[in-house]
Amino acid sequence: MGITVGAAGGRRALRLAVAVAVTLLSSVVWVAPASAHAELQSSDPAAGAVLTVPPIESS
Repeated sequence: MGITVGAAGGRRALRLAVAVAVTLLSSVVWVAPASAHAELQSSDPAAGAVLTVPPIESS
């Protein structure tokens, strides 16, 4: 004996699936711009530079 789902139950399941999909997609789109901050803009001293004294501060 199986469980039958009427038309209202099918629409409810479809609405739930759409709501979950929209929530997941919107969270990915919302978070995506933050990944742009992961790139190195500049460095001082330049890469490969040899320092004669240690740096006074770092940031």
